[in-house]
Amino acid sequence: MTFLQPGLVYALPLAALPVLIHLLNRLRYRTVPWAATMFLISATRASTRRARLRQILILIARTLAFLFLIAAVSRPLAGGWLGMAAGSSLDTVLVLVDRSASMETTEARLRTSRRSRALSLIAQAAGLMGRSPRFVLIDSVGRTPRELASLDGMAALASVAPSDTAADIPALLSAAADYAARNRTGRTEIWLASDLQASNWRPASRDWARVNGQLGALPQPVSLRLLAMDGEAPPNVAVSIKDIRRTTAGGKSRVAVSVRILRSSPDTDRLPVTVTLNGIRTQVAVPVSNQEMIWTRVLDPGLDGADGGWGKIEVPADGNAQDNACYFVYGPAGALPSVVVAESRETGRFLRLAAAADGEAAPRDLLTPATAGTAPWDTAVAVQWQGELPSASASGAVTQLVTSGGALMCYPPDRAAAGWFGLQWGDAEAAAPSAPFRVTTWDENDGLLAKTDSGENLPVEALSVLRRRRMTATGPDAAAWHTVASFADGTPLLIERRVGAGRVFACATRPGEDWSTLGDGLVLVPMTQRVLAYGARRRSDTVQAECGEWQPAAQAGPCVALDDAAGRDPARNAGVYRCGAWRAAVNRVPSVSVCERFLPGAGRPDRWPGQIPARAAAVVW
Repeated sequence: MTFLQPGLVYALPLAALPVLIHLLNRLRYRTVPWAATMFLISATRASTRRARLRQILILIARTLAFLFLIAAVSRPLAGGWLGMAAGSSLDTVLVLVDRSASMETTEARLRTSRRSRALSLIAQAAGLMGRSPRFVLIDSVGRTPRELASLDGMAALASVAPSDTAADIPALLSAAADYAARNRTGRTEIWLASDLQASNWRPASRDWARVNGQLGALPQPVSLRLLAMDGEAPPNVAVSIKDIRRTTAGGKSRVAVSVRILRSSPDTDRLPVTVTLNGIRTQVAVPVSNQEMIWTRVLDPGLDGADGGWGKIEVPADGNAQDNACYFVYGPAGALPSVVVAESRETGRFLRLAAAADGEAAPRDLLTPATAGTAPWDTAVAVQWQGELPSASASGAVTQLVTSGGALMCYPPDRAAAGWFGLQWGDAEAAAPSAPFRVTTWDENDGLLAKTDSGENLPVEALSVLRRRRMTATGPDAAAWHTVASFADGTPLLIERRVGAGRVFACATRPGEDWSTLGDGLVLVPMTQRVLAYGARRRSDTVQAECGEWQPAAQAGPCVALDDAAGRDPARNAGVYRCGAWRAAVNRVPSVSVCERFLPGAGRPDRWPGQIPARAAAVVW
């Protein structure tokens, strides 16, 4: 039993007020023996007993009235077995199961996962019901309602098996409300089992308004019953792929893998990590100093991996087996064709040289925005663009290149103008030669300015910037841009965003004597080569995807797991798959981890995201 106004429960002693008044009234009278009344007392003894019984009943009624009044104002909610036993008969029970990766956490005092424990409790609850209602199962992966005769064998169903997907709780509740509206379910309860991970509940999502509207519009009475699986969890380590790219060093091709390591508690300073590359396993002791870190490993694919391959990064078993491994695939090495478009010939010359790594040929032609339509867009993987927007045909070609997996790097035009994908170039700002703009903040663990393969920082702080243009993101997707590096005054130097399957970058300055020392190449060359590496995925037969958000094309054919894990499905299981001519690394959504913070107010019925309608009362199980 819980109360929405628990503070008023302290008023329960007021229920003794009628008894206190009764006792005080009795003190007002004194008994004095008098001979003339002795015969009257014996004559009225029977009627006095009846009067005393009536007074006691009135006293009890007054006390109960105070108790009921205080309890009603405290707004009690009966959950768990008490609420189920006291509730009236149900026509339909909609069972919603969160199958996200974090539900596979084994709680500290139990030997079963949160998901298994939740299924067991739900089956027990169904067995206690006097009249069996209609049970409808909806899981977070398929969100397809399935009617069940009973819940006895529910735990053996494939639709509630472990998965590496995320959960969308608003969408799950929306599916339940849709089913109730279409099928006239009568008196209905929604049983929701979840571990309350914030990324799954999405408390800031606008979808909650739609869910609340659906529940409020239902003609039948509906109540929500939350089975909160948020008990204490054991220590856990989660790994996820941050970046994967082909590099070249000393004329040899390498594969650089960046892994995000997240720990729920800093219990050790070295972590044993197993690296599998094309079936060959090696173990590395990784020094860890923080709860979250980026670890980069440069791998030699050898002759067997010259045409591409796959790999896996694993940590030892712990409190959640679903986040102990992450997967990657890579394509063949080779020259990466790119396009350079520049208004300034000086800037264009620097960009062409930066794109020609290890003796590979530079981009064929130096184009201007006016002649960009003649570029080999079908074969290019990346574009370096300095200038204003081109004609409609060239603009469509660049958009198609990016959305299909290519990369676009933007540099300031000669004047303030509109840029690509909602970017706006402002007026130029100049610094004195004796006090140039300096870069003080950048991401040294990931992205274009990350450390080299040998672990050394790029000399970003040594850049001398004499001119820059402020970059402003506009339009409905303005929030998609985020800052990678910034100057001492907080003005961004480098920003980026995702567009479709590709990436777009923008730099506030450009190489050239009047602009900056980027032309020295120590920062420009590795930055340009990484842009090309991002764009290389456009022509590769490999896919890095997230579980639950990717399905192979119909023409790709059936998918077979390459890591000898039989019975896996890329729609719900992480792993490495061959789908026809394609290789796909499917990973769980990185934010789904036991290390993540719980939903604020978890476990309290008055803290649901948004406002659940009063007629659909939420109770905690």
